Amino acid sequence: MYKLYPKMFVRRYCRAQKLLLMMKLTVLIILVAMLHVSAKTFGQKITLSEKNASLTELFDAIRQQSGYDFMVTKSILEKAHPVTINVTNAELKTVLEQIFENQPLEYQLTDKAVYIRLKTPTLLDRLKRILTGIDITGRVLDSQGIPLEGAVVRLRDGRHATTTDGYGIFSLKDVDRTDVIIISMIGFDKKEVAVAPVMGNIRLAPATSKLDEVQVIAYGKSTQRFAVGAVNKVSAEEISSQPVANPLQALEGRVPGLLVTSTNGLPGSSVKIQVRGQNTIGSTATSRLQLDNPLFIIDGIPFAPQNALINKQQNANSSIYGDPNAGMSPFSLIDPASIESIEVLKDADATSIYGARGANGVILITTKQGKPGKTTLTGRYYTAYNTLTRTLPLLNTSEYLAMRREAFKNDNITPNTIPGSPGFAPDLLLFDGNRNEDYLKTFFGEHAQSQRFNLMLSGGDALNTFSLGINYGRQRYLMPGDFAQNTLNGSARLHHNSANRRLNIDFSTGYAFDQNNVPGSPSILNAFTLPPNFPALRNPDGSLSWTYQGLNFSSLINSGINPYAYLKQTDRVSSKSFLSSMLISYRLLPGLKFNTNIGYNTLTTNELSLYPIVAQNPADAPKGISNKSSNTFYTWNIEPQLNYDKQLGRHRINVLAGATLQKTNNNYVTVTGTNYTNDLLLGTIAAAGNVSSSDGDVNYKYTAGFGRINYIYDEKYLLNATGRIDGSSRFSPGRQFGKFASLGAGWIFTQENFIKDRFRALSFGKLRASYGSTGNDNVGNYLYTSNWSTLGSTYSYNGSVGYLPRNLENPDFGWSITKKLELGVDLGLFKDRILINADWFRNRSSNQLVQYQLPAQTGFMNVTANFPALVENTGFEFMINATVLKSTGVKWRSTFNLTIPKNKLLDFPNLASSSYANYFVIGQPLSVLRGYKYAGVNPETGIYQFLSMAGTTTSAPSALNNDNKFVIGNTDPKFYGGWRNTFSYKAFSLDVFFEYRKQRGNIYMSSISNSPGYQANLPADVIGNVWQKPGDNAQYQRLTSQSFGSAASSAYVYYRSSDAVLGDASYVRLKTATLSYALKPELIKKIGASSCNVYVSGQNLLLITRYKGNDPETQNYYGVPPLRTFALGADFNF
Repeated sequence: MYKLYPKMFVRRYCRAQKLLLMMKLTVLIILVAMLHVSAKTFGQKITLSEKNASLTELFDAIRQQSGYDFMVTKSILEKAHPVTINVTNAELKTVLEQIFENQPLEYQLTDKAVYIRLKTPTLLDRLKRILTGIDITGRVLDSQGIPLEGAVVRLRDGRHATTTDGYGIFSLKDVDRTDVIIISMIGFDKKEVAVAPVMGNIRLAPATSKLDEVQVIAYGKSTQRFAVGAVNKVSAEEISSQPVANPLQALEGRVPGLLVTSTNGLPGSSVKIQVRGQNTIGSTATSRLQLDNPLFIIDGIPFAPQNALINKQQNANSSIYGDPNAGMSPFSLIDPASIESIEVLKDADATSIYGARGANGVILITTKQGKPGKTTLTGRYYTAYNTLTRTLPLLNTSEYLAMRREAFKNDNITPNTIPGSPGFAPDLLLFDGNRNEDYLKTFFGEHAQSQRFNLMLSGGDALNTFSLGINYGRQRYLMPGDFAQNTLNGSARLHHNSANRRLNIDFSTGYAFDQNNVPGSPSILNAFTLPPNFPALRNPDGSLSWTYQGLNFSSLINSGINPYAYLKQTDRVSSKSFLSSMLISYRLLPGLKFNTNIGYNTLTTNELSLYPIVAQNPADAPKGISNKSSNTFYTWNIEPQLNYDKQLGRHRINVLAGATLQKTNNNYVTVTGTNYTNDLLLGTIAAAGNVSSSDGDVNYKYTAGFGRINYIYDEKYLLNATGRIDGSSRFSPGRQFGKFASLGAGWIFTQENFIKDRFRALSFGKLRASYGSTGNDNVGNYLYTSNWSTLGSTYSYNGSVGYLPRNLENPDFGWSITKKLELGVDLGLFKDRILINADWFRNRSSNQLVQYQLPAQTGFMNVTANFPALVENTGFEFMINATVLKSTGVKWRSTFNLTIPKNKLLDFPNLASSSYANYFVIGQPLSVLRGYKYAGVNPETGIYQFLSMAGTTTSAPSALNNDNKFVIGNTDPKFYGGWRNTFSYKAFSLDVFFEYRKQRGNIYMSSISNSPGYQANLPADVIGNVWQKPGDNAQYQRLTSQSFGSAASSAYVYYRSSDAVLGDASYVRLKTATLSYALKPELIKKIGASSCNVYVSGQNLLLITRYKGNDPETQNYYGVPPLRTFALGADFNF
């Protein structure tokens, strides 16, 4: 047998030492040895009978018969041709001459060894090749017989290459008859074919390695094998395995560097999303950062609303409970089943061609389109039940009443039934002490049903394809009442290729309608905190109850609102979206195309909120209220491009030049009518006693010129250069344009012979790097000039409407700049059964755009300006794809990703004297939290205490002494990621996905406004953990019945602003588990179906966490956590 040593195959025993010794011999000794071996050679007798055998097989047979070893590299053997030979008792030299006849190799005999090297062609050989070379032609097709344009056809030596035309046809001249061509194409496996004058149709199989999977990139397509940028793909298969209604939720935990967070579990709720951290410090000085959102592009067109909230009014999905990013998501109008893939672009090489729009990353959404072949009907249906996930158990009546009694005892107050007095305690003295209502189950305990149904009709031929799709979805709310989100959308995509293959047209259009009947009162979200013995909220006839034992609810409930009042309200959010795009491509010359992408997208949301008299407390002499609003986003986009693509021998070059013209508009109007005297008239504003309104119209214009050069040499060396000039309407004339560029390079080192021969287990290896800059114009529109607004009828001058200046003019601010550096390595092991991607990135954002606060004497609150603050994001990203098991009938694939991010404010001149001093610290993340330093519960007084800046402990720290300036932590995740495993056995398939995060966050006590002991139910966590007597070492301070005025209630204010309310919010969540079964063909062929899968699926099935709150992802005590979903469905194909 053979043993692989560097560069050589040798026999196992001592051959390496012999070889080393031979290299030191003199020329004379070598000659003598060669003569000796030559003499012995004629005595060797060889018998062989092989047909189309490889040289490796022949060498092995000869070694066994002669004892000779063969010294040859693996890369040289790859250039050899198969051999057919039949000899009996032949001399070794005779056999070798037959084997090496017509081979591009030559050999040399020496002591018990045959050395093999590439044959150096003589002048005669070269002349012979010219004279005897053949012209070859052929046609490259896909597995369906559709011609493939742009496939690379090259000879094995790489010196001659070409690409197929629009008909899939190629030709090469003067090709050696013994040569082999290699055909490659994005999305297909390579294929080697021996040359012939007429090669006929050559079919390529779809790519089986993830390295050759098609990736959608900016203005084109690529593969992981040849990409130098940081791009990750989530496929339709991965999206469809999850029972989600919002496509952004399908990305959670699946892409390294992408942090996706749900705001709550209600239908249509928004999703927070960031690519590689926060780059900007925000336009205003506030403790709540304005999140940097990536650019969203759907089928080549920027999504009009991006990730902005589309609702203008408050409801149960709004931000009233502390999260400014909570609201209604525009992505609810996009059905996940209609998506073919989602690509996430992260580094400068991948994003800089989008300029300022892609400064915070880019997410490309590509919808499904028709494929050539017979007309097919595919569909998917599932029905699901959604329930509440992890919540903290609340006090029962006996525990609650004991807590209240202890609180009054601590305050030395005797409970009474006098409303407004410090001792007023209806829960102790008036309510039924035997009543025990779990209001969490009452208001959120229902099983909310949901359904989704999708149909797609598609087909076509080599020249024309089509697809028509329709999707319907419905999801009910957990709360009692008829509240649900209904979504209906339809889409159509057409592709046309002219008969001469010069003109290509892709047209897509889609319309979606969504109606969300939302619980109108946000107060429903905290209704579960009612005392467990609170009396019935509805009368026997179903009407709302407003009194109990002669006392009005205004004195029994803090808000004075019956939580069931939302059942009488109307809050309807109706949205409609239209998106259409057309890509026209015309081949001017071979390899040169002119493309134009034209698109339009609009999304309009209409809201109707009615607050009738019947839903209000009669004691307040209420009047009806009506709110109507309309919020419209639209974008049109035109991008003409020239694209040149050419294969010249070993050189592949692609040049792109283009321009962008874009306009985005957001206009809205809100009309409020009050003082309605009759609920029947709430639908008309004309019946309102008073009417007020507000509106806005915001325009944004963007233009750019861009270029990109992509160069590949010998499928080993990769280079990508991008340049762009951006123009934005957000800057004053003279400052509107910015220049930005990037450079990316890669080296596929496993294509080098010295790597191939040494590391056989390494099937693929690539080093890559990129560096570049992008601009950022993340400020409001037209702030460089003075803007005015009307004051309405309240303020007037001589009967005319008054005007108010809104901002201070400053024409001098300009582009913020983000510079991105990336280093990466991609590895494939064991014939790509294991793929490893590792990245290190560093993004630095400078010249920050801010709304800098001004002294009140200026007459303005702030001014827009650039500020020399420097923010850095660094991190490591890892992704492993492995085929763990692949045997007959059994497969196991595993995908694991990990992100370790780090955000830091590197520089901020004069931070201490700026308006940002309370929110940022140099050297800390932008999410840094400053507050009081918690020092535990005083064991003698039972009151919270804190450290002062002077180093003492006190229960009354002072902000004037900067006692609230301690750095108490940050909310950035330390690391996060996901782990997916798919198992298949015969017709069964199991898909399991875990998501995880290591982070700190706000525990439930940060959301509770009054110290424990007040009239509100609490988590049972307080039982046994509160201070009760001197000497106790307790977790929580003494109970108090008062919301203010007591020592405990005062200390509680500081407590909520301290590090005491920060805790471990790390978790591991079983995000998705799906078990499917493919029905046997004989069962479904009777109805004409070609395939059918039935499945059961679950979402948010298991949560492992130590978090002291409901859910560690949403971290909102009053918000609805992500729901647990159980779905039953089927996929079918006709």
